[in-house]
Amino acid sequence: MNALFHTSLFRDKNIIEMVDHFDWNNVVCLVFEYLDSDLYQLHRAIKTKGGFSVDQIRHIVTQVLIGVHAIHEIGFVHFDLKPANVVGSHDLEV
Repeated sequence: MNALFHTSLFRDKNIIEMVDHFDWNNVVCLVFEYLDSDLYQLHRAIKTKGGFSVDQIRHIVTQVLIGVHAIHEIGFVHFDLKPANVVGSHDLEV
């Protein structure tokens, strides 16, 4: 796990930075950087302006899929993928 912790795949622009890891009851726990905005919050803010456009949705989904593909390539699975767990910014970079 220590070698994986330092892999450049965790530095993909579509994956937030992993800052630590630990074992808890035989479960590997990964600790990632804290970012204060997520896709759910962005949706709530943009909803008053008519919501996301099709092009914006396409852009967001593409970035999410690239990130998910990157973690799958190193043998990880995201078990809790939802808008609140997709970090984003107001320029729609996720």
